[in-house]
Amino acid sequence: MTPSSPNVSFASNRKKRSRATWIVVLSLLAALALTAAVLWQGILEKVHSTRPQMLVAIAVATWAATALVMYLWRVGSLMRARRRARRDEEALFERLQRDVEQAVSEATEFAVVTTEWAVRAELVRDDVEDIQEYMQRLVKRPRVRRALVARPDGTVVGAGDRKQRGLSIKSLVPKLPAESSSVQRVPLESGATLFVVPVMGLESRLGTLVLELERPALARDVQEAIG
Repeated sequence: MTPSSPNVSFASNRKKRSRATWIVVLSLLAALALTAAVLWQGILEKVHSTRPQMLVAIAVATWAATALVMYLWRVGSLMRARRRARRDEEALFERLQRDVEQAVSEATEFAVVTTEWAVRAELVRDDVEDIQEYMQRLVKRPRVRRALVARPDGTVVGAGDRKQRGLSIKSLVPKLPAESSSVQRVPLESGATLFVVPVMGLESRLGTLVLELERPALARDVQEAIG
């Protein structure tokens, strides 16, 4: 047996709410009419009169009370509809944010892994000059703040800033996490993300690639719109 779709369930709930609303309205109108009849009878008994103006006044009061009840019911319906619309809007923005974050994350990780492949090829050949040139070109790209390549002992052999060659990567990256066989992400206070990528050979670790990337403008805009 296939479960009912969300649309069918939503329509069913909507019909139930509509029926319940009309039942409440009709009950109020019936009570109002009964109250008006009782009041009318009491007034007639007191004044012993059925003057036309008295009947007109009672009719006007009845219709005014009915109009007030309908107005209040309509206002309440609009307020509930606005609250539902607001909740739906918030849910839509949250889903949009998740989708954007996932798309950006997948694209960024692919770019990082592709860079790691290029660095691995140069480390296998021990061509540190090509690595250095590659890192210098890389930091000129949008969103790339830093680019470093270090040997297993932590010595930097390629950096966006040539002056950093030969230094210890731990001195340049204080928040460098412990070594791992998978890509690690370290969120920074500036809003950027530090990617620490192991460069693996066939039998051993060849080095470490560190990239500091800014948050994409699209992801920032979505976050600001939601926030």
